[in-house]
Amino acid sequence: MLTNIILTLVVLCIAASAVVYIIKSKKRGACIGCPYAKNCNGNCNQNNEDLKK
Repeated sequence: MLTNIILTLVVLCIAASAVVYIIKSKKRGACIGCPYAKNCNGNCNQNNEDLKK
């Protein structure tokens, strides 16, 4: 019983951390998963012309 509670808390902590990361990234304007995220101006497809080929 205690093991299930601890496991649930760990999973919830991981999920909450992922949500916080996504929210912070979106506020900064970065595209999540974009290889040009640090240079991105909000439109990921504009900066990666080499990936379109």
